[in-house]
Amino acid sequence: MAIEYPTITKVDGRYGAPMGREAWKEAPEGPVKLFRLPLEDGAYDFGGAYWGAPDNLWCATDGSNFRAFVRAETKEEAEHEVLGLAARWGLRAPFIFEHDALSDVVTGYIRCLFFTHEPDGDYNAEWEDVDADDLSPEAFASIERDCTIFLKAARLKDLLSDKVDYETLGVDLFFSRHGHGCGLWDRPEMYGEEEGDKLDNIAKAMGETYPEVGDDGKVHL
Repeated sequence: MAIEYPTITKVDGRYGAPMGREAWKEAPEGPVKLFRLPLEDGAYDFGGAYWGAPDNLWCATDGSNFRAFVRAETKEEAEHEVLGLAARWGLRAPFIFEHDALSDVVTGYIRCLFFTHEPDGDYNAEWEDVDADDLSPEAFASIERDCTIFLKAARLKDLLSDKVDYETLGVDLFFSRHGHGCGLWDRPEMYGEEEGDKLDNIAKAMGETYPEVGDDGKVHL
């Protein structure tokens, strides 16, 4: 089980990695999914296309007619960049961005899980050749379930404002839950000071998990 990245397929790298991917400049036929496209080694997407640094690449696509790639730090900034690009392409049709809060939280959570287990010499050496595609189905299901529980609790207490970027929420959830020196309490500009502390308490109450790479090469919790 892995995160889905629509239209991002493996490229032919027999003669070297291609520079980026083709943009599709037709008006979208339906909702546009906007997602962060992680870069391995700070430069390559998981399909093998080369983008270079920094690791702040987003893709927007309806899956068939429209595909755009932009650089941005937040989803709100990425939406703005996509709309500007579409206007320059002469596309005037209304853009409806598809928002899936749970998917974004899960994406951020998994991204942070692998970030905090990056190899450093002999430390975490077993994580050298694994990525999100190597999550076991059980681990992915557990993460998705925990993110669902967290979202429900946060919404029940009305702790999430319109300012929240849900992928960042997933990152901060992992940090807070596992006792790192940053997290939900440390981003008052997004959550609010009191709300951030309450979100942090919810995360800590969920308890830590202990990801590990098994003998099967899969990441388990």
